[in-house]
Amino acid sequence: MRVTSQWPLWLYQRYSRVWERALLSAGWAALYVLCDAGIDAFPVQWRVVLAACIAVGGLWKPVVAYALFVAAVAYPLYLISIYVMALALAVLILSAPAVVRFLPQTLWVLVAILFAPVHLAPIMPLLAGLWWGETAGAIVGGLAALWLKIGAGMTGVSPDLWQVNGWTLDVVLVYERFHTADSLQTLVRIVEPLASNSLILLFNLLQVLTWAAAGFVVGLLIHSLHTWKSQVRAAPYSAWSAALSLGPGLVLIWGGYVAVPAWLQLDGPRWFEPPWLLAQILLAGGVAWVVDALRRWLQQPVLANDGQRHSPARSVKQEKRQSVRSTQVQKQVDSPDELLQQARTKRRRRDDPEEDIIMLELD
Repeated sequence: MRVTSQWPLWLYQRYSRVWERALLSAGWAALYVLCDAGIDAFPVQWRVVLAACIAVGGLWKPVVAYALFVAAVAYPLYLISIYVMALALAVLILSAPAVVRFLPQTLWVLVAILFAPVHLAPIMPLLAGLWWGETAGAIVGGLAALWLKIGAGMTGVSPDLWQVNGWTLDVVLVYERFHTADSLQTLVRIVEPLASNSLILLFNLLQVLTWAAAGFVVGLLIHSLHTWKSQVRAAPYSAWSAALSLGPGLVLIWGGYVAVPAWLQLDGPRWFEPPWLLAQILLAGGVAWVVDALRRWLQQPVLANDGQRHSPARSVKQEKRQSVRSTQVQKQVDSPDELLQQARTKRRRRDDPEEDIIMLELD
């Protein structure tokens, strides 16, 4: 009964590559729908077909989903502004070598705008640190914060991360602000919300750094705890490890909301005002902890019928390796007929008198 109850683990681990590709494909398809739904660049039927093509292409190869996303989003961006399209495509194409190498991390940065409306944007640096380590956590956290600020500024909303947490990207507002702008005005309207003066520039820079520091600290702590537990021969992972790692990251994000504007003497929230600020931060930490725990649970070894723990993905690889090794062993071992032929050849050489005559002549 216990074994049959672990069928979700077996199903996930047996087809882990399919599930990972499905999540990546769904993310790229959702981003395309978000960009196109506001301005209706394509009819609904075409939008469904293009989103399905992105999803199916990603199931074949994740890079195909990214390429189809770039191609599909070009026309909606063109309707907003040819200069916006040029800037976006330049970033997407020129960064393609790095994106292909770090495709999950890139998608995790971009989907931050999908989590912002439900007040879960802070999970981006937290989960990046837990899953990919301190370096990736810092880079993903900083880029996610910068991407949210740019998106909010393009819609005319304050780029303060506290106000962005709960903001929804409205492509219509982007269209209204950039449709009639020339190339210089486009650049100014993108940069101005982030750097209207030196104090605002410093404010936005420090908030980006707090998210980068949150991802770095979370990744560093979880790695240090794993190393320490391996030295004392304890379990390499536990729920307490994730909770202890997430705590300092949440404090850094909280400080970015409150301490940074207070130090710069700008308008911002207080530590416990409004009262839902702390609740939003704790909500993000709780969701990050649950998602990470679910991922760890799906990756744990499956209890087989023999009472031992096995990994379905590893078992398939082991079977292939064992079959290859057995084939090699069979090739190395001679058949009975070959052994009999070798014995007859040796006997003939031993009984052949010509070899004795030759040896005598040599002497």
